[in-house]
Amino acid sequence: MRHLIIMVLGALLAFGCSESETTFEVDPNEVGPVHTDSLLGVSFQPPRDFQGADPAFLQRVRRQMLRTPTAGERFFIVPTMIFAVPQTDARCFLSEFQNIGAASFDAEWKQSYLEEAQSKAVGQKINSRDLVIGGANVLEVEIDSAESLNRRYVFQGKDGRFLQIDYLIPTANEDEYGPMLGSSIGSLRLF
Repeated sequence: MRHLIIMVLGALLAFGCSESETTFEVDPNEVGPVHTDSLLGVSFQPPRDFQGADPAFLQRVRRQMLRTPTAGERFFIVPTMIFAVPQTDARCFLSEFQNIGAASFDAEWKQSYLEEAQSKAVGQKINSRDLVIGGANVLEVEIDSAESLNRRYVFQGKDGRFLQIDYLIPTANEDEYGPMLGSSIGSLRLF
């Protein structure tokens, strides 16, 4: 009996009893205005200085991406919002996965996603963790190279769609943009 209790306690410690909410302080000085995608049921504030792409440009990007050879891949995403800091390589995207079907946002799906991300991030450092942000279960993926940092937040919307927010920043600007990214992702809300 004692052995069984130790095994159960070990499992609870290893897997956690429940995910706790991760708090990212939203500093209003570090984020821009709220942007909402009513169709996807998501809103967030992009980092300060990140300007929204022209809607016509966004539509051209979406059409081009949907015609690429990779459009049929399992983890293929298409942006619904694009933000950038002019004259820099700093970008932010809200994207929707296109080929999810009836998948569940569970450990198996997340593991497959991470394996795919690792296969494409050759020579880059990749880390991940599960979070709860704004009531949403979120997979945080960090992909770092010498030149750039990619912070991905993958989650399932209330209507079942799989979504991803990417923050791409030059490594040299991590200190400048880091606080903005935390405030931005902390503003995530699903409705």
